[in-house]
Amino acid sequence: MDQEEGYVHHGEEDTPWQAMVLPHMPDDYMCLAICTTISCCWPLGLVAILKARDVQRCYCQGDYAGSQRASRDARWFSLLNLVIGIVLIVISNLLGVTRIFALYNFISPQPNRPNSPNIDTFPSYQY
Repeated sequence: MDQEEGYVHHGEEDTPWQAMVLPHMPDDYMCLAICTTISCCWPLGLVAILKARDVQRCYCQGDYAGSQRASRDARWFSLLNLVIGIVLIVISNLLGVTRIFALYNFISPQPNRPNSPNIDTFPSYQY
């Protein structure tokens, strides 16, 4: 095969070189994966980081469909991690608020609450 001035010689016919157009590399969502790993549920975050790393690895190996799959999985695990983190934060805040209210009601006596000790009903001891 003889090559000169932008043509490939295949014997009888000359054809111009075909430029190989690579598909666009999909987003790897590495920043989202790292941020959700630090701030939320770390086991899912580690999976998201590994999937985000696989995006570039698959793309460089020429597995464009695998790169798309890894990108979709990285985004899915990162968003799932974010949702679980938000739910856990809301639940822990609600438990903290109810614990504070329960502690406040236990410490401060209410005047009309049954079974609460009244200072006037205690016997006074004089020494």
